Amino acid sequence: MNKILPILLTPLLLALNFWRFFTRPGSIWWVVVISLLILFIMEYWLAGKYFWNFLRLWFNLGLVFISQILFMILLTNDVLRYWLMVGVVILWGIIFWLLATYFKKLKNINDPDYLAFNRFLYYFSFWLLACSFYYLIIFISFSLFYSVIFLLLAAYFWTKDILALVPEIEQKGLIWLVLLTLAEILIALYLLPISFYVAGTVATLWWFFVLEWYLSHLRHYIRYFLGFLGVIILLFISAIF
Repeated sequence: MNKILPILLTPLLLALNFWRFFTRPGSIWWVVVISLLILFIMEYWLAGKYFWNFLRLWFNLGLVFISQILFMILLTNDVLRYWLMVGVVILWGIIFWLLATYFKKLKNINDPDYLAFNRFLYYFSFWLLACSFYYLIIFISFSLFYSVIFLLLAAYFWTKDILALVPEIEQKGLIWLVLLTLAEILIALYLLPISFYVAGTVATLWWFFVLEWYLSHLRHYIRYFLGFLGVIILLFISAIF
């Protein structure tokens, strides 16, 4: 029962805090700070003595939340923003349920199996983050440099967690390769006359296919990767001509 309470309380407290954002939009900074505090307190409650061994996980989940709240702030449609809030609340309930399950079965603190569930979460969060920053760049002329730096930092930390699933892969060289190619894609997409949704989607797909190709070691991923690369080349050619 002690471990069930964080699963129930986290989405409830986040929902109440989000409601403050809808009723008092000017309090967004308090909403972000209080929500992050709620997450860290509930994570500490859930993980117990293992909390300090998983600081990278808690930091990454904090980045996930920031990507969600940033996308939510930038939505201009109140109905979509409301349903996104509902989806985010439900998603955090699922996350904490999965965390409780893995920590209950955890025997080896270095076992990377607990990371399996959040691969999709990291990919989806990067999409939210990329779309948000391209929106800021297009509509309020936010700095491309700072946008790329923040996206690369998020990709760096999330990539380290994703690669922990396959410890035999040499992480250091692969991470720098992923970041280098991703930086080139992020800058190239900025130069193309495409919407922020398309730019965010293409950047996320690039990151996804590069990582999944190395993780799976399956031939069909090579075909997907080459096919996706072909789409990118066509986009560049169409933009030039």
